[in-house]
Amino acid sequence: MPVRDVFVTLEGRELQLRFDLGAWAALEDHGYALEDLLATFRAGKLNVRGVLILLWAVLETNDPR
Repeated sequence: MPVRDVFVTLEGRELQLRFDLGAWAALEDHGYALEDLLATFRAGKLNVRGVLILLWAVLETNDPR
């Protein structure tokens, strides 16, 4: 399956949504396990909190502080 770049524009800045090791580490740093989130999604229990956590981790690595 090909991987495509996904871009979003927030506050006039274009950011790339890419789940990399930095995003995975951000999840773990805040006490979330990627395996648990994905298992929840695979079980058909898609929830807003899980989606927001993944989106936050991806965006966090676009804007390192």
